[in-house]
Parts: sequence; C-alpha cells; structure tokens
Amino acid sequence: MPMDTLARSTLVRLGNKQTYRNAQKQKRPAIEFLALVAFAPDQAAKEKVIRVDHPQLRALLNEGNTPQNYFSFDEIIPHLSDINKAREKTIGDAAYSEALNLLMERLDNYTKLHEALSISYSSFSTLGQELDYLKQLPEELTGRQRLRYAERESPIYIFFTKGHWQSLPSRKLLFLQSGQIDHQLQDWLIIGDSYRGEKNGDALPILTKYTQQDTRLERFQNRLQPAYKGILLYLLSFLSICLWGIKRIRFLKEAAYGFFLGGLLLQSEMLLFLMYQSGGPPITGIYSSSVFIGWAGTITCSFYEGKQKSWVYILCGSVLGIVTLTIAHNLSAIGVNTEPLPAIINSNLWLTLHVITITLGYSGSLIAGLLATVSIFTVGDNDALYRKIIACICFTLCFTTVGTLLGGIWADQAWGRFWGWDPKENGALMIILWNALILHAFRDQLIHRQGLCRLAVTGNIITAWSWFGTNLLGQGLHAYGFTENGSRWLLGYCLLQIAILIASGLKHPSQEDEDDPY
Repeated sequence: MPMDTLARSTLVRLGNKQTYRNAQKQKRPAIEFLALVAFAPDQAAKEKVIRVDHPQLRALLNEGNTPQNYFSFDEIIPHLSDINKAREKTIGDAAYSEALNLLMERLDNYTKLHEALSISYSSFSTLGQELDYLKQLPEELTGRQRLRYAERESPIYIFFTKGHWQSLPSRKLLFLQSGQIDHQLQDWLIIGDSYRGEKNGDALPILTKYTQQDTRLERFQNRLQPAYKGILLYLLSFLSICLWGIKRIRFLKEAAYGFFLGGLLLQSEMLLFLMYQSGGPPITGIYSSSVFIGWAGTITCSFYEGKQKSWVYILCGSVLGIVTLTIAHNLSAIGVNTEPLPAIINSNLWLTLHVITITLGYSGSLIAGLLATVSIFTVGDNDALYRKIIACICFTLCFTTVGTLLGGIWADQAWGRFWGWDPKENGALMIILWNALILHAFRDQLIHRQGLCRLAVTGNIITAWSWFGTNLLGQGLHAYGFTENGSRWLLGYCLLQIAILIASGLKHPSQEDEDDPY
C-alpha cells in the first residue's frame, strides 16, 4: 500500500491524528513514526501515540498521575494483565468495556504493523544482516525458510512493482528465490541504516527523498484531503439550498449549485486518483465503491439540474455526496482505503464488467430513494419528479440484472459455479426482485404515487444491506472491507429510512395522491 497513506492511517487508528509529538514535544510527520516502527522499534515503543479517552482507563494506566491522553506502547504493556481483568469485570459498564476493547484493538494494530515491517529474528540488528544470512543458507534450509515466510505473509503492502503491491515478507521471499536485491528493497535498507546511525547520516532526508520519488502524488492527495473538503462543499450546498427554500433569494440557489459543483469536482479528482493508484478500473474495494457510487449519483443530479433547473436535484445530489464521502472518509481513517482487493476477485475483467454495473445500480436505487423522500415531504404534483423516480428504478433494475448475470458468468469461469447463494449475490437478487415488484405494482395500479415513493425509500434499505450489510457478515467470497463499527451506521441509516416511511404514513389523507398514474 502507499507508504504515506499507511503511515497516516496507522496514526489515526492509534490516536485519531495524522501526526505525533516526540519526547521533545515536537510535531513530527506520520511517515517518520512508520520508519521508527520498522527500523527503530525500541524508540517507537516509547512514543506516545496511543490515545486513551476514558478517565477510568487513563487512571489505570497513569501511575504518575500526570494528566495525559496519549500513552506509549511501553507504558501500556506492563498493565496488560490489569486490562484483561478489567475487561472481565466490566460487563455492566458499556462505555468502559468499549474503551478497553478499543485499546486492545489499537495494541493489536501496533503489533501487526511492527511484525509486518520489522526483521524476523531478534539476533539480527538490521534487515541487511538478515538477508546476508539467508543468502548463505543451504538450498534445503532455504526451502523451509520460504515456508516460514509464506506463513508470515502480511496484509500490509509497502512495495509497488509491475502494477501490484507487495509486502516486506514477499520481497524477502523473492530474494530467496532470485538471490538479488531490487532497488526498492535496497532503498529500504538505506533508510534502516540511516535510522540506526550506521551511515552517520540523517534518516529524514533519505526517507523524504524515497517518498517523494515514489509517492509524490499520494502525499499531495493526503494533504489535499478531498473527501473532507468535498463533504464541507456538499454541506454548504445543502444549507444554501435549504435557505433558498425559505428566503427565495436567487443568489442562494446559485451559490448552492456552485458549492455542489465544487464537491463534484473533488469527488471526480478522488476517482481519477484511485484509477491512477490502482492502475485499472475505479472500483477495487468497499472504499472506492463509495466514492464511485456518490460520483455517479451526483453526476446524474447535476445533469438533471442542468436540464430542469430544479432545486430538488441540488438537494438530493448534496445529500448523496455528503453520505458517500463521509463513508469514504471514515473508511480511510481506519485504513480500509489501503486494503487491496483479494486476489480471487482482483481481475480487470471482473471489475469492469461486473462491479461497475452493480455499483451503478446501487447509485440509481439511492437516487430514486432520495427523490422519493423529497416527494413525500413536498406538497403538490410534480410529474417530472415522478418520471425521474420511475426512470431511476428502471435504471437500477437494468444495471443490477446485467451486472448480476455478468458476475455469474465470471464466477462460473473463476470459481466453477454460476450461483452459490453468497450473501452478496443474494443482496443483488433482492434489489432486482424489489425493483421489479415496484414497476409491476405501479404499472398494474396496485400502488399510486405515494405508494411508489414509499417502496422506493424501502429500496434504500435493501440497497444499503446489499452494499454494506453483506460485508459486515464477514462470510462468503465477497466479504471484503469488513468493519466492526459499520453495523451501527448501517442500523442508523435503516432506522432513518423507517422514520421517513412512518412520517409518510402519518401525512394527512388529503395529501395522499390517489389519482391514476400519468
């Protein structure tokens, strides 16, 4: 994975910040802490980067009664037995129990990072010494050593070669096979030597040079923070269009559209960067799918706004942009954006023919639900709006059906079966059946406009489940991008849609549209 992104996401997961302060209280970049973990783990273990917010837990860790929110790895480890005992006794205290679990999760993240970036044997002080030792091993011992490295394969990828990310253990394995050190591994050795003072040089200039040569665009992207700024622009657009609805000042609507286009521009930049970074299609996981779904939806709303000049599309596009970029921003904060797609589904053909069509179907369903929500809470008939809802439902049905069939064809070739009742496959089938039900019910006049809107809002729940809920199960061949806290956000979103449905049912009967469909 990109080094600068790995460093920043690591510090965010440990302490909710992208920088840290050393023992001299100096603010240091995340990439420097990453190098300390890899090349000077004893020093890294003394840096206060692990955040603890719960006062009772802070009191447990703070022997000197010094007020502090950040602790080092070395400060926490002596209290590990006390922490485990506290976890067993805090069944009734949900907040304290959650704080203890979060701390253990952060310790686990730190340990995994250290294991993935450090040398394998305590008898070696540098990676270079380890490689020299491996080079002298007899061939039969090298074979056993190769198995050990294969078992120790890490999900943390720091080297990029020929369009693929590789981990440090993978590079050691290649060294065992070829006996040669490539230039990236050589640079890694140079940085390690500098940190240990073997070259009597300052490591930071070398590290900076290394990252600038290989990740200049990545570092620019991290400094730009397009997801965060995009959320702000979409939020300004949403507030401006709401104020326009109250005051009817033309400037407010123009400002809302301008903010909306600014957010769309940043989201487009994110998508282009993802394509550049992956070297292929824009969707490689749950993080990139959130960017793409929001981008496709906001592009559609921008097109409708350009044709009809209606405030509805600015409002819906802004809400969709806020939601999808917030998802992307939160996933990025916990490092999900740096997780590669599993090799079993890492195929350009798969991504192009299946994932993109499916995610376009997700986007169409979400737009239909947003337009239906606006229709529920507005007074009066709007034939154009209802036609757009129907069009989005038809779009969703078409693209989800085609995407599912293409996925089945690919699965038959890759996995040996067309359909396996995988949770993700079942979710796509639910979307197909639900949208087909809406269209048939509306065509046969079993429902009218208000019924159409309620079913479209319900479709948002089904889409959210298919998109995120199936991943939260952690089961099946599509269970990538799993996050522990995602279930809460998913539940909150579903409850919001249920609240919209209840509000729709409580509307005065005179507001119900029982006329025949147009």
